[in-house]
Amino acid sequence: MRKPALITGLVATSMFVLCVVAKADNPSFCPPGPRPGPTLTVIATIRPQLQIEINPTSVEIGTTGEPGEFHAETPIAVRVASNCGDWTVKCEATPLVSDVGAIPPERILVKHDGTSGAWVSMGGEQIIAQGHAQPPALVNTLFVGVQTQWADRPGRYIGQLNFSYLVTP
Repeated sequence: MRKPALITGLVATSMFVLCVVAKADNPSFCPPGPRPGPTLTVIATIRPQLQIEINPTSVEIGTTGEPGEFHAETPIAVRVASNCGDWTVKCEATPLVSDVGAIPPERILVKHDGTSGAWVSMGGEQIIAQGHAQPPALVNTLFVGVQTQWADRPGRYIGQLNFSYLVTP
């Protein structure tokens, strides 16, 4: 009969000691293979994400000085990336303001895929794009214009198109 070996040091479980001692007398007591152990629960929380990228981030509209409708030469690419089930991207204009006056959002114009080629007033929110979960992709191309009047005094008028979104995870 063999004597069990002396084990020194910290032993993690009593099962290890039992197998080493028992193996000396009966090798079949600790058959090879995995033994059931503790279970670890893994939880991953994925937050809703939507990114809007516009390029370029500013455009300039040149006018002739007399009243009319004028358009920026550069189109604006609107790209969206989202992990949400459904999303909607909207746009709203602020007035174009200068030291000598303002041009209201009703006279700021946009044209994009959703307007069927027509120039529409930014007097209210415009839906720019709608979609589903997707990697970054071009979702629309936006064109910007302005209507001027004789009452619009010479100056540099600056305003914004503010983009916002709604998501359904």
